[in-house]
Amino acid sequence: MIISTGKKNIELTPDPPKEVTMLLGTVCVFPLIVAASFAMEPSHLNGIEKRVTSCTTPRVPFGTVSCPNPSNLFQAITCSLSCDHGYTSNCGSISCFAGHLTVTESCTDTSPPVIINCPSSQTHFLESNQAKLNITWSEVKAMDSPKGDLVNVTLTSSLRPGSAYPAGNYSVRYDAKDDAGNKAYPCSFTVSIATCPSGSYIKVSNSNLDCVPCPTGTYQEHEGRLTCVPCAAGLTTTSEGSNSSSSCKGRCSPGSYSTNGMEPCSLCPIGSYQSRPGSKQCDACPVGRVTKNKGEKDLETAYVPEVSL
Repeated sequence: MIISTGKKNIELTPDPPKEVTMLLGTVCVFPLIVAASFAMEPSHLNGIEKRVTSCTTPRVPFGTVSCPNPSNLFQAITCSLSCDHGYTSNCGSISCFAGHLTVTESCTDTSPPVIINCPSSQTHFLESNQAKLNITWSEVKAMDSPKGDLVNVTLTSSLRPGSAYPAGNYSVRYDAKDDAGNKAYPCSFTVSIATCPSGSYIKVSNSNLDCVPCPTGTYQEHEGRLTCVPCAAGLTTTSEGSNSSSSCKGRCSPGSYSTNGMEPCSLCPIGSYQSRPGSKQCDACPVGRVTKNKGEKDLETAYVPEVSL
């Protein structure tokens, strides 16, 4: 009988002295093919066979393999693969037959990277002498999960940090993906470049810019200014956000009124008076008393009219 060892053929004694059954649970140190069951002395297989106690556990990157011990030579056993956090099995197989391992399973990275320090949306205002404004923001980075390595990010918008742009609203987006093709949730924000209209001014507060209406008593005829212009002495505006010097008017003097308390004004009618400037109405005289003329400022001129019998 011939035994093929994978390296050379071994011819066995055709008439062994006594019959010995080959033990289950044995495996050759190199591939062994037995054509049929046979009886032989153990010495005839000297150096060719040894008992199997376990399968050699293979190493799978980013995973842990567990294999049970075989109960006999011809038993095929299935090993299990536990992938590390962030990795998933590719649904292959790991099996051990007679001490020989077959591995087709692996751990695949299925965790997307994470974009860090994504900027918030921002608003900028052009000053009156500016046509464009230089825009910048902090560097955007992406970290691979679970490895923790930095991966490249891609800016997909036309706006670039460090460049000047005119007034407008711009959308900015960053994308990232790792070597396994996993895509990160995108980083998106907006950049608004505006100019404050007439009747307002650019207010700087704690490094923030806001467009604020001109307070009452001031005006601004131009866009993108940092201040408003106060009205001339004795004049004021009726409300916030005035955009012309013509909005500055005098208040109604005592003894007169208007719907907004500003010029042009009307005199208080007989029977009423007004002692305060900038009034929107006149006060009626007490019962039984009347004023002598229009435009009275107080009750000193009020009298009790004579009653004819």
